[in-house]
Amino acid sequence: MIRSRALLIGALALLAAAVPAAALGAGEPAPNLTVTELSKPPAALTVGGKLKIVIEVRNRGRLAATKSRATLYLARGAKHTSRDVVLGHAKVRPVPAGRRATTKLIVDLPKGKLGSYRLIACADSGKRIKEAREDDNCTAARLFRLTPPPPRPRPGRPVTDSGTLAIAPAFTISDGIDWGFVRDESAAEPEPGDPVTLTLRAGNRIAGQAGYTRANVAPAPLLAGTATTLDYSESGEDDGVVTVDLPFAFPFGGIAEQRVSVSTNGWISFGAPAWDFWSLRQLTDYRGVAALVGEHDRGIMPYWTDLTLEDIGVGAGTVREVIAADGSAIAFQWNSGQLSNNGGGPRRLFQVVLFRDGSFRLDYPGVNEAGGLRSFVGFSLGTGPDSATILAEDSLEVPAGSVLFTPKPLPASSISGNLPAGEVTATLPVRSDLLEAGPGCELTLPSTAFSTGLVTCPMPTLALGRQASQTVTFSMPPNAPGELEPANFRLSGTYESAGATLGDGEEINALDGRFPPATIDVFAEFDSPVIPRPGVPAQFGVELEVPTTEAALDEPIATFELPDDVALDMIQIAGEEIPCGPVTDRTVACGLPSGTSFTAITVSVTPSVASVGSELTLGVTADALNTPPASVSVTTPPVQAP
Repeated sequence: MIRSRALLIGALALLAAAVPAAALGAGEPAPNLTVTELSKPPAALTVGGKLKIVIEVRNRGRLAATKSRATLYLARGAKHTSRDVVLGHAKVRPVPAGRRATTKLIVDLPKGKLGSYRLIACADSGKRIKEAREDDNCTAARLFRLTPPPPRPRPGRPVTDSGTLAIAPAFTISDGIDWGFVRDESAAEPEPGDPVTLTLRAGNRIAGQAGYTRANVAPAPLLAGTATTLDYSESGEDDGVVTVDLPFAFPFGGIAEQRVSVSTNGWISFGAPAWDFWSLRQLTDYRGVAALVGEHDRGIMPYWTDLTLEDIGVGAGTVREVIAADGSAIAFQWNSGQLSNNGGGPRRLFQVVLFRDGSFRLDYPGVNEAGGLRSFVGFSLGTGPDSATILAEDSLEVPAGSVLFTPKPLPASSISGNLPAGEVTATLPVRSDLLEAGPGCELTLPSTAFSTGLVTCPMPTLALGRQASQTVTFSMPPNAPGELEPANFRLSGTYESAGATLGDGEEINALDGRFPPATIDVFAEFDSPVIPRPGVPAQFGVELEVPTTEAALDEPIATFELPDDVALDMIQIAGEEIPCGPVTDRTVACGLPSGTSFTAITVSVTPSVASVGSELTLGVTADALNTPPASVSVTTPPVQAP
């Protein structure tokens, strides 16, 4: 590949650059400066902030070193390169042979550099000293994260009424998988061919359908009643889940819920297990927190963070279920430790209380000192960005007092009584098979290697306050070409009744779920043969790569501009053809595995007699939902006659 040759040329250049140092001769006295100590940064820092760093420089040589300069860099990798960002310089006093010198500097962390980085400090960065060695000047610190600044406080965003809500039922779609951990309730990760069941539910004028009114109320104590300590021994006391049957049907966003998954990490989920913890991944996703939580999580988050029931210095923790004596409410109460960048963090005590009428309350009666890791507070109906109400999305503080959410009165409806029968649809992922579906369901459109499928199911008439559901089970798609996991895929569903349509979606991040804004590098070369000839397949190699290991491509697309006077033979990844559109004006667009961070593609074309004497030029443009486009082209020698 071109990149491989470039690396070889670069390596030879480095060897050539090392010649002057080697010319000192074996054993010839000379200074030799190297960084022996570098302050370890915290695990996470805020962009735009300041950082104080201590650098220790040692002279390992046999002669004293005159005054010099040390430079601190922000780097993606563990070795210093010309792409590293200079954070600052520090003066270093003369250092006698075998002695050390310490210097300090305060630097500004650049804005717009979200993601994982290392600090690298290099001695004698100005190359003022002729050293015995020039290849041991630098030292790298551990990885850390640069995160966005804390957002300004903002009020919660309740779901707003609309004409659709006034006449249409609520609708949700769930797949029984935690989208962040890609695990089902039994902690199993779905493998290719495993069944995945979609549940599509609709409810007619059930509490919560019109949204919620938020009120700060007098601080409430922990709910009293019949208490049960939940047992997390099977799932684990760190990132564990327990599924609980509710003592009553809890109406949430217009759908009555009978079961709930309770996470050790401070949240409850309906329709999927609550394995996930709140992490920097959510905060850096290019879609934004409201879109991420609102689309993928259906639940209530009194204090969603990274908690543990294990003893981390504040005693073992518990999560309790408490049912009020009169059966009017059920509470889930967390009394546990919170993890921090240094391991153990402050203790947390809080609860969420669910009431029969669909109201719910978040209470924080504990001391709950600030600290630990970032947290999310709010709730999400899981039907899109507008369905997420966010009280906090990046806070180190626990709320004070209590917050009550009460279902808004249902608006007057143009439909009185029953809602007419309707239908639901569900998409099937590319390269999946329909395994089973509910009564009356039909495979409207089969899935292929290049397109999603569609299943259509009838829904019965819904009386006021009633709901119904249909299930669709499909096989998990095979592994993505060149990958060891299936590609990420999105699922969508619709419900139609009385002339109105509601939609919802799900996402499975099987390959990778890290989607901060990113860039993409594109490389290309002409592989074979040495000289292109008419009638002989000519192969090009193309590579797409995300420069950082902390990001992946969300639904990437590669567009190829084909040479003149050639026939397209194939476009493959690891020997498998990939989904591509038709060739139009010598241009073809191909879908690549979503969630990948590196893809190697083979493009094969066959020149015609008309191309003799001409060069073949292949143009490649690649982009994804979270990256700007990047382009490259490669040209072959002129095509020779046979």
